[in-house]
Amino acid sequence: MDSNAKFIFDFIQNHPEYNEAIKSFCESLLSNETKSICKDDALRLYVNNDLTKQQYIDIRSTVNEIASDLLPSYYQIQLAKQDCYPPSESIIVSEVQVKIRLQDILDLTVSRILKMTSINTEESHKYTLILKWGCDGASSQATYKHSFSDPGFDDSSVFMCSFVPIKLYDVDTESVIWQNPATSSSRYCRPILFRFEKENERLTKECYNDIREQITSLEPFKINNNNTVDYKLHFTMVDTKICNDLTDNKSAMKCFICGANQLSMNKLDLINTKPPNEEHFGYGASSLHAWIRSFECILHIAYNLPFKSWSVRGDENKKIKEERKQQIQQDFRRELGLLVDFVKQGSGKTNDGNTARAFFTNYKISARITGINEQLIKRFYIILQTISSGYDVKHRII
Repeated sequence: MDSNAKFIFDFIQNHPEYNEAIKSFCESLLSNETKSICKDDALRLYVNNDLTKQQYIDIRSTVNEIASDLLPSYYQIQLAKQDCYPPSESIIVSEVQVKIRLQDILDLTVSRILKMTSINTEESHKYTLILKWGCDGASSQATYKHSFSDPGFDDSSVFMCSFVPIKLYDVDTESVIWQNPATSSSRYCRPILFRFEKENERLTKECYNDIREQITSLEPFKINNNNTVDYKLHFTMVDTKICNDLTDNKSAMKCFICGANQLSMNKLDLINTKPPNEEHFGYGASSLHAWIRSFECILHIAYNLPFKSWSVRGDENKKIKEERKQQIQQDFRRELGLLVDFVKQGSGKTNDGNTARAFFTNYKISARITGINEQLIKRFYIILQTISSGYDVKHRII
């Protein structure tokens, strides 16, 4: 270990608040004998560790005392940030929304990806970038001292459209050039639209149709005269409400794919007469929602287990269900530290992905608390692990 690297490791030990911030840099220094890092690597260090401007300046001044110009200035980081933005003329700003032209943000995305890869540009190749996109609304946001000319808008609600790149591959050889290591991470999520308006059916259809129109007119990205990149976007970043709005499904208790409601779910002969609408398969299935909905399904069965009915009728059954629910909530909080099915102020319930995963991971405890068959919960767990594993799973019909 050279003296510079030893000093940096000693600095980490004495300043634990900067531990994560310069750990990756030190590893690079030891393995590659790096004398300085470029502005893009400095930006990665800055963003990955969620540093403030002052924290980065403190780290840089301390490190550069031993090895001058080892870390670039904060001004260089600002320049690196500018390289990550699309051209200013592609960003359309109004009083109520910010919108980026899809062609420009996609071209920027693929150009940034290509900087991290090495491809043979001398031969003629066609590449395809697969992406997922979607939209959603969020309410109960912080409000500020800002007035809108149209009283129908306010900053307490925001509607957002965004996309995530999945992988870049060679069409001819089917070899993967770049693969997103965390397709569900917000780090790789790129915005298309922000709008200060509460989510509703009209807004959802308006944004969906606008982006679909832009998708149909997309042009391939030209790497050079021999190589191009096409785009394939899949509308799968959606929840059930978005799907219901786009399919004109007026009831949340009705399947937007086959049209079956709760009353007909257990009537298998009737279900077989309801063919699915294959056009709606394109909306995909969220693995996160699968965890949460499966978790809530078992919870609701457990609540109604004493009277064995999916609907709660009569004051006596309502009382039994409420007591049963409170007991289950107390047991989960005591044994696993989970807040199960509690209402949060202004933001839904505590039933999130982490709670659902903890529920199924500890399936033996969950079965004992809920009174549901342990093997049933375990099988749910295996299925959910499989669909969220990220691997291509071969299946067979038994």
